Amino acid sequence: PQIKRVSSSVFMNQAKMYQKLGRICEAITPIQTWISLDPANRDTPQPNRTIARYEEEGDCGRSYTSGSAKIRQRNSKSVVVGVKVNGVSGKFLLDTGASYVSVNKRFAERAKLQTSGGSRVMLRTANGIVHGRVTVADTVSVQNAKASQVTVVTLEGSEDQLGKQLDGLLGLSFLARFDLSFAKGVWTLSPRSKS
Repeated sequence: PQIKRVSSSVFMNQAKMYQKLGRICEAITPIQTWISLDPANRDTPQPNRTIARYEEEGDCGRSYTSGSAKIRQRNSKSVVVGVKVNGVSGKFLLDTGASYVSVNKRFAERAKLQTSGGSRVMLRTANGIVHGRVTVADTVSVQNAKASQVTVVTLEGSEDQLGKQLDGLLGLSFLARFDLSFAKGVWTLSPRSKS
């Protein structure tokens, strides 16, 4: 519930685990997530040097993230946005409180995401505890903002959790790779600036 209070070492250790698994570009995401929780105080040279080192080591280049997007907020309660996962279009709720991009099983099958095997996780949502399987999408995009090798959770029994109108949640495993800002009813995703 108090994710901003979670020690930076948790995020840095997760990055080191990805590095040891040889998934160097994915090691960047936990650090970017930590920064995105309090950018005013955390977007500093030290974590950005670590990100730059992983980018170079993994030869992540522009395929890791590219482009930008502008998303108009139509009402005060929620933002539903068109998202493509592995080229398959869906309706997602933009959720800056969600750690991961999450999809229901029906959408996961359409997007050719792994729905069995992999690590099982438990997530706390506004509607209670849900279980899912961790997988990786080749690409996730919103308009021209695109990221590759994005961690995604395929939710079990999620049709009731997400409702019939939504295919998933657009969480920090995608959003933290970009600078995210909100002004005059528009959310803007832009390439992360280097500090």
